[in-house]
Amino acid sequence: MPVRRRNWTGKPDRPVTSFISTYENKVDKKGRVSVPAAYRAALGSDIYQGVIAYPSLTGPAIEGFGRGALEELNRRRFDLSLDGGDFTQALVGRSDDGLVETIMSLASEMPFDGEGRIILPTRLAEHAGI
Repeated sequence: MPVRRRNWTGKPDRPVTSFISTYENKVDKKGRVSVPAAYRAALGSDIYQGVIAYPSLTGPAIEGFGRGALEELNRRRFDLSLDGGDFTQALVGRSDDGLVETIMSLASEMPFDGEGRIILPTRLAEHAGI
């Protein structure tokens, strides 16, 4: 049975955390990098204490978000009752039915350690030129 996709303009079921600004941190010899305190604080209400990241589809960078944003993106992917605007276009500025699937297949979960660091996967570091 084919899935019909509809566009969405509604609000998420719960608030979705957004990160703003740019930070540059060093990666240690073990591949760990500190996540800025402001980002960790923004994710404070998420059950999953970590970030989900994927190689940017528009350049040599890493894009990331919290578990809540991933769940919202996934919910929208399967929700057939959505109406209105195009959430994939809002994500990267273009509409593509396979975009969400691409992001989810490339994404890595990175939990925080006790000091607020994550282990950066080699493939993400290489993509970003780190």
